[in-house]
Amino acid sequence: MTQYQKVYDQDIKTGKYYLHTNFYSKPDILKSELKAQNQQLVQGQITPDQYAKNIDAKVAAAQ
Repeated sequence: MTQYQKVYDQDIKTGKYYLHTNFYSKPDILKSELKAQNQQLVQGQITPDQYAKNIDAKVAAAQ
């Protein structure tokens, strides 16, 4: 959508924000994984980069 193009170009593509989507075959897996990763991130047990890699790995494994 054109309204979000600037945000996409300047923030998501550059890595300022991590955009995860729920468009895959097993959404229940990502829902529980997001909760677990969010808790670890808030507690300082993982970095934002680790968070993104862990979510990507879980989505890839669920495909």
